[in-house]
Amino acid sequence: MNRLDPRQVRQTSEDIERQSLSPRAQLSSESAGRSRPESPDKLRTAFQVDRDRILHSPAFRRLKFKTQVFIEPLRDDTRTRLTHTLEVMQISRTVARALRLNEDLTEAIALGHDIGHTPFAHVGESVLDELSENGFHHSFQSVRMAEKLERQGQGLNLTKEVKNGILTHSKTTRSICDPVSRQQPLTSEGKLVRLCDSIAYLNHDIEDAVKVGLLKESSLPEASLRVLGKTSGARIARSVEDIINTSIEQDEISISSRVKQATDRLRTYLFENLYSLKTDSAINNEARMVIENLYNLFDKNPHLIYQQLPFLEKVDSSQPAVDFLSIQSDFSIIRLYRKFFDDTLSHLPHYE
Repeated sequence: MNRLDPRQVRQTSEDIERQSLSPRAQLSSESAGRSRPESPDKLRTAFQVDRDRILHSPAFRRLKFKTQVFIEPLRDDTRTRLTHTLEVMQISRTVARALRLNEDLTEAIALGHDIGHTPFAHVGESVLDELSENGFHHSFQSVRMAEKLERQGQGLNLTKEVKNGILTHSKTTRSICDPVSRQQPLTSEGKLVRLCDSIAYLNHDIEDAVKVGLLKESSLPEASLRVLGKTSGARIARSVEDIINTSIEQDEISISSRVKQATDRLRTYLFENLYSLKTDSAINNEARMVIENLYNLFDKNPHLIYQQLPFLEKVDSSQPAVDFLSIQSDFSIIRLYRKFFDDTLSHLPHYE
């Protein structure tokens, strides 16, 4: 039996992509490359390498202790940032396969899209955005996490397509398909993850809010439910089918106007009846205090940061404090707070 030449495995995968994927798919063999050139992997395509680097990174593992919406879940089956990420990946891959897009690129973008998110979800993000001189958004920080903070500052050296997809995955609060919100993805796969991220979090946030008693299914806008469905699973399935059908008909990754309007109506309802209420809760106010106090401490005493992250560039700005705090999970930032402050936390979980 002849020995296998490892290079043939990757080249065979690249050949299969060329023969089977849609013309609008991004081929791994035609990637724009990495910031630091490196030899191709013997077995894996460029996007498979990126997926594996993200999946095996500490930043990805920390997502299990980062909040999705509920800082202290009242049930153990509500989502975390990690389970949200896995659901986005699954939905995105389903659509990518149906549209014959590059599933490896899709998976890499989906798995990496939130690795730079703060602890305490959008509360943490809003606090750092207010305090940092350059503002803060988790999509930019996710790219920074991958390129500047992982591997002791060496970074994951991801392909440009994956970095672009991560950078552009986030939308404004206005619309699931807002054409003016931030940058637009350069690949079809990036556009797909952008849509599927919204579909995932809107529906699983509803499901979790109903579980813990903050929303009732009967209170959701009836006009949206008539179009999308009465349950989370039905709404996701309806949206997935619509993206597939609309994208085939229009030759562009998109969603129909009818489903878009129904989804935007649902999004508006959640921002008015869930997210804004959670922002003002006692536990969120305490989370805000924790991040504010730690930010002020580390911004004034950057040597405390460099003791933990000696590879960080020493700069006269708030970036080291932002980097250090965004790395933390809910678990680690609460322990960090108790290390430096004597204040009793009445609402946040107590981690020994």
